[in-house]
Amino acid sequence: MFRKVWRNKHIRFYPRGSGISKFGDVLSGMAFLFLAYDLTKLNSLTTVMAIAETVPYLLFGLIGGVVADWANKKKLLIILDFSAGPIGLVRCMLLLFGSNVLLLLTHRQFSYSEYRLFL
Repeated sequence: MFRKVWRNKHIRFYPRGSGISKFGDVLSGMAFLFLAYDLTKLNSLTTVMAIAETVPYLLFGLIGGVVADWANKKKLLIILDFSAGPIGLVRCMLLLFGSNVLLLLTHRQFSYSEYRLFL
């Protein structure tokens, strides 16, 4: 049975794609930590960035899992993708008008972690 399942090429693509995606998430998280340190040269603010990435998992982890299992996955992905666009545009506008870069990076880490909870 196990060998029969692994002969299907679409089944083999799923773990590969998931692994590559998770690796990209790790690299992105590390890049934002390095960027926060490079911008501020302060360990404490870099720690705030790491906490902003972790807190959503602690607060909304169980809720996100239940919602992701209960809701229609296709509709949930469409809603999350369409909501990410306006949030990104607002961040760009705030950056153009001189908002605090570290605050925007922290918000990005927090919101991206929330986004990943529901996938």
